Amino acid sequence: MVLERRKFALLGKILLQLKKITLEQLNEALAVQKDKFPDKMLGEILVDLGYITTEELRYALTLQFQYPHIKISNYKLAKEVLDLIPKEIAQYYRLIPLDKFGKILSVAMCNPLDREAIKVVDRITGLEVRIFVSSQEELEETVELVYR
Repeated sequence: MVLERRKFALLGKILLQLKKITLEQLNEALAVQKDKFPDKMLGEILVDLGYITTEELRYALTLQFQYPHIKISNYKLAKEVLDLIPKEIAQYYRLIPLDKFGKILSVAMCNPLDREAIKVVDRITGLEVRIFVSSQEELEETVELVYR
């Protein structure tokens, strides 16, 4: 899968526009990132500091990267699609295959930036991965329910 380069709004700016954080909170999180956790994503730091919830982060990421947000319970998951990704992979990367059209596999994930997960799914299935975002809670519940 080739990830195309697009220009995206900065996460901090999106969260400020949504009024989920203040400028002071953003600056503190950026300082923590620079001084203590340079390899950690800003959104994770904002969650760790208690300034936003994981759901607020997920929503901001869907806006930032223009990934559609879906509710998995609206899908009828077919066994032949679920069989494309083993339960262990689905659990570990918190993802689930939704449907397959030709050489395109639609996958719901809670972290659309997890490039490793996308590469693993691509390698296992040989299909082009189309990403949708869903809540971690719904993904975990669905994986346990459908992979029995």
